[in-house]
Amino acid sequence: NQYFLDEQSMVTGLFRDTSWAGNASIAVTGLGLASLCVAISKDYLGREEAERRVELLLDNLLKNPYKQYGMFFHFLEMDTGKPVPGCLISSIDNAFLAAGLITVSQYFKGEIEKKANQILNGMQWNRFLNKDEQAKHYHLFSVGIDDKMNISPVYWGQYSDEILLIQLIALGSPNAKIPVDVYERWLRPKGQSLSGHTFIYSYFNSLFTYQYGSMFFNFKNKKDYLGTDWWKNSQIAIQHQIDWADKIGKYSYAKDFFGVTSFYTPDEYVM
Repeated sequence: NQYFLDEQSMVTGLFRDTSWAGNASIAVTGLGLASLCVAISKDYLGREEAERRVELLLDNLLKNPYKQYGMFFHFLEMDTGKPVPGCLISSIDNAFLAAGLITVSQYFKGEIEKKANQILNGMQWNRFLNKDEQAKHYHLFSVGIDDKMNISPVYWGQYSDEILLIQLIALGSPNAKIPVDVYERWLRPKGQSLSGHTFIYSYFNSLFTYQYGSMFFNFKNKKDYLGTDWWKNSQIAIQHQIDWADKIGKYSYAKDFFGVTSFYTPDEYVM
């Protein structure tokens, strides 16, 4: 939690992408909003200071002149909110922002809820949706829109917890008018875990791809209308990671270390 307290701009309220990089990330900003609620509950931060930080951010998001379709570019200059050249208006990163906005709106209520809902209600999720009935990617969400408002030809076509986050946020958005069948369009490939359980696996099988949706939605003791228990699915996938790390641990891992996921190297971001 200290990361989010240290890496928030006191000019715009935006949160930095990494501690060694200069730019803010709209995804990390969503996570930062949620973390401020946690900070209060853990006595890391007083409620009054947390509210001040949240309102600073919300006020700047509301007046940000660079947003398009009510959405924000992935990377923004920390103290200006100006988009970093070459980045997308990313669907998953705006989903994180939306999840953070929903969190603070319900945690603080009052004026914060009004401002958060104003931003949420302006987010046009239908802009990411392929509406061409003849297209391979019909009713799939694009990964993003570029600075010239061109939709990326890359779509969210196979399960990850990120898809759950995007879809639940978009389907629940009051003004987006997203058709329910978008939930059925993406692939759900199945495989066997090392312990012999069948589960739906994600595109890279990275640890984080089984956790992001569950950070904001409680899937426990629930099944979707297609019969999938996403809580159990993530449990099996994470146990698979633990078992895999244990199996090869004598070569690569210390005891009880597990989790093959995305990370930054000094040169690049890798999956």
